[in-house]
Amino acid sequence: MALRIHKYGGTSVDGPDRLRSVARRLSADVGAGHRVLVVVSAAGHTTDQLVTMAREFCSKPPRRELDMLVTAGERITMALLAMALHELGIPAISFTGSQSGIITDTLHQDARIRTIRPFRILHELNRGRVVIVAGFQGVSEAKEITTLGRGGSDTTAVALAIIFGAPWCGIYTDVPGILTADPRFLPHGRPLKRISHDAAAVLSHLGAGVLSHRAAALARKFGIPLKVARSDAEDEGTWVLPNHMKEPPQGTESVELTMREVDPMESAKILSIALARPVWKLTIEQTIDAILSPAVPLEDLGRPLILHEEGTATGHSRHLIFEGDPPAGLPEGMAARGALALLSLVGEGTMVDPAVVDKARDALAHHQCRILGVYAQGLALSFLINKDESDAAIKVMHKTFIESV
Repeated sequence: MALRIHKYGGTSVDGPDRLRSVARRLSADVGAGHRVLVVVSAAGHTTDQLVTMAREFCSKPPRRELDMLVTAGERITMALLAMALHELGIPAISFTGSQSGIITDTLHQDARIRTIRPFRILHELNRGRVVIVAGFQGVSEAKEITTLGRGGSDTTAVALAIIFGAPWCGIYTDVPGILTADPRFLPHGRPLKRISHDAAAVLSHLGAGVLSHRAAALARKFGIPLKVARSDAEDEGTWVLPNHMKEPPQGTESVELTMREVDPMESAKILSIALARPVWKLTIEQTIDAILSPAVPLEDLGRPLILHEEGTATGHSRHLIFEGDPPAGLPEGMAARGALALLSLVGEGTMVDPAVVDKARDALAHHQCRILGVYAQGLALSFLINKDESDAAIKVMHKTFIESV
């Protein structure tokens, strides 16, 4: 008996007809004798609508309360799908992320999965029920409801496939697979038959929306094949395979339904410490109108490595980090600070993990290296420091994150 893990995105569960279509597809797997575990997203634009609603009451909603609010979207979908399956005579039960045992760190709105303890899922699968899990959510080590950020349902599905040792995981969406071009800009792109984990991870990191970057990174880390396909058709779709695997899994692989311990599941592994490049910081104090239509030409200063904006009661301030040294003269309204350096940690996984940031802060503070700014961009976590402290900071970071591992 094989375990089938399905994930359905928001467009695939948007409305009664599409939910019933998903239910019929799941019932076919049940009829073939498979155990079925399903991860669902909130329907359509539900999450965006809930965030908009929150901002009608509060200009800057607390991140904890946003998590409490937006997780309602997935709960609605999972309960309705369970009812649709019951109507077809298929026993089913729905679980929230916390009921599923998905344990995360404490970062609201962008939490990382530490481990999963899916005892209730295992019990219900062994009873012959279809188990429906709300994607995108979990419970933190501090017993708070958390969400996993955009694309979090993909991450949930892949994480459960890892824990149960599933032969593969199906990601079902509104496109026929991973295409040769973004269909929003080039409608004639064709689906790829297969792609490597490495290539999928790069594509998703660079903005391809069909598969979340964190899900692609998890699949690559643990060697889980993925099938990306349309939810309303039997198209072959795209297989995302480990680099060593040339062909997708065949047949109805029978696996013993057990759990394996993976702790921590998502973590930030620092691979290297970039040199502390000399930089300078430009600060512009302007009103909102001036920001939207800047009168100051910045192109002569070069391309900024980092742009950071801060809002105030009277307007905005922009902070731009440029490589090299500041120019001799600047227009009125600009302030420059030189003799700075940008030290970057480059790694796999999340570079906004509070544990990584805190560890770096503590190490630098212990050696009297002052941090003037912290910036996370893609796979890099950068610290703005004084240039004369850069040599010591490199040694401290290397000892903390590389030599101690």
